[in-house]
Amino acid sequence: MAPTKEGQWTGDIPDEATIEAAIAQRASAKPADGANIVYLLDDEVTWLGADGSTNNVVTMVAHAVNQSGRDKLTRQTIRSGGRHRILQAYAIGPDGTRLEASSIRGRTVRFRQLKIGSSVVLQYRIDERADGHMDGHMARSWWFQMPNVELRRGRWVLWMPGDKPLRQFKLGDVQVSETTSKGERRVEWSA
Repeated sequence: MAPTKEGQWTGDIPDEATIEAAIAQRASAKPADGANIVYLLDDEVTWLGADGSTNNVVTMVAHAVNQSGRDKLTRQTIRSGGRHRILQAYAIGPDGTRLEASSIRGRTVRFRQLKIGSSVVLQYRIDERADGHMDGHMARSWWFQMPNVELRRGRWVLWMPGDKPLRQFKLGDVQVSETTSKGERRVEWSA
């Protein structure tokens, strides 16, 4: 699971300080009406290889607002496809107590003893081969909104070869920034 290419893309992966800052925001998290969960951080960093394969690191910090949100956070699923490895999986109780994930089986991570006001941290890496019918290309969707969820910070960063074309469709208030460095293109979508 070592990166196939250590490079600029790894600098965008949220570190422990970024995760702790997101957790600290839960004290001031006033959820919107109807929200069961507040995503304090919903982040993915992707490196796209010339052959269409990807290395991805997904980071999520979610806060349970009520009983329904707590129930939803007790079971998290890692997306399918590719090889995956859990980097971090723990919960922080309302009183600040840290609880490690109670079980990790296949692509399911379970958290027990969550209370209303608990926050779940899940960070994993998933490396995916190129899609057979789209050799040298990648197709992906990223959602910045979900039912009964409030998003505080959502971001997807894509690193790709500078000569690859990018086709995108965005809907809603999503900011896009693009830079080029050392022959690689960095595109960031955030909301």
